[in-house]
Amino acid sequence: MKKIIKVINTTLLLLLIILGVLIAVSAFNIDLPIKTYAVQTGSMEPAINTGDLIFVKKENSYEVGDVITFQSGSGDGGKVITHRIEAMNEDGTYVTKGDANSVSDVDVVSKENVIGKYFFRIMYVGYIINFAKTPLGFFLLILIPAMIIAYEEIDKIKNEIKNIKSKKENIQI
Repeated sequence: MKKIIKVINTTLLLLLIILGVLIAVSAFNIDLPIKTYAVQTGSMEPAINTGDLIFVKKENSYEVGDVITFQSGSGDGGKVITHRIEAMNEDGTYVTKGDANSVSDVDVVSKENVIGKYFFRIMYVGYIINFAKTPLGFFLLILIPAMIIAYEEIDKIKNEIKNIKSKKENIQI
């Protein structure tokens, strides 16, 4: 029974660490070769669903049919969008369209605005990532488990100190 509980605790700790890394990578603009994004809309359904966590990697070139993630607009008002390349213009810009949309995007996408090409998704994890970015989600999914882990480690240290003290007392007698 102790082994089962230990396996469960280890698995939960590993999942917590993975979740923490995914939250950090998606919440902060960390410059890594692979970026993650939580999908907010259904414009790419059924290929990519709302709530999926997608992984995107920068490529040297892109082709018609590739699903790319790009910065739309400029500055803080801009959005990150993931759509499929429908056509390439002679000036090197891309015409994009969401699979679920009936018309192409109004704005073309320049190569400079392309973040990368979509290559993998984890279904529903985007919901958790978005929830963890809220104050309540951060508290429930990050702070409480971290406090539990810290408490367990402090308890282990206290028990080890007691064991060492009792061994010393037994040796001195």
